[in-house]
Amino acid sequence: MTGYADTDLFRPSNELTRAEFVTVLHRIVDPEAAGVDFTTAKNETGFADVEDGN
Repeated sequence: MTGYADTDLFRPSNELTRAEFVTVLHRIVDPEAAGVDFTTAKNETGFADVEDGN
């Protein structure tokens, strides 16, 4: 998940469109399709049980 292009933020209260749902499924099947290197991701969630890169 990369967020919305105009802000890079998520909008959890919005309904998910069919196009967005298909994008999610595609990125699950082919993670590299997101165009993001998740191996360098930092844990910014605030959850201690989430390791960097996840």
